[in-house]
Amino acid sequence: MAEEDKTSTGGSFSPLQTTDLVQQIARQIGDAIAEGRLKPAERLNELRLSQEFGTSRAPVREAARLLESQGLVVSSPRRGFFVRTLSAEDLRDIYDLRLGLELHAAELALEKIGDAEISALEEQIQRLYQLADEGSVEEQIFQDFVFHRMLCKFSGNARILKVYDDLA
Repeated sequence: MAEEDKTSTGGSFSPLQTTDLVQQIARQIGDAIAEGRLKPAERLNELRLSQEFGTSRAPVREAARLLESQGLVVSSPRRGFFVRTLSAEDLRDIYDLRLGLELHAAELALEKIGDAEISALEEQIQRLYQLADEGSVEEQIFQDFVFHRMLCKFSGNARILKVYDDLA
């Protein structure tokens, strides 16, 4: 049904189902950025997005502000919100921060995890090997994210997981 809705309106987004509109809108826009459907420097047209989501402009604006706080979009006075363009230096800084965060998370996880968590990590690694053999790059990227997120989750530190999610 969601596919029918997207194609009948010509939009890229699915209608929303629950009451947490801002989070849902932010998640869908964030996914569109991550998947390349929204390009760097592209303007987020509030009117068009609100029509696609079937909401007023207010939750779209709030979602854009949330994404701005996460570093995915930037605002320009009287012009609106735009997908953030990352420089090579920005990417180096983010990966450097992720490396430190993930190493610390892995150290914490090693102190806490049991056989079930180790098995889950091993299964995830096998999934990554399988995807590499199949050449599924998009799915590899997603499953790699899942693996690293598992390490952060298994650290037992909710702040590490939140920071990881914000960076990723």
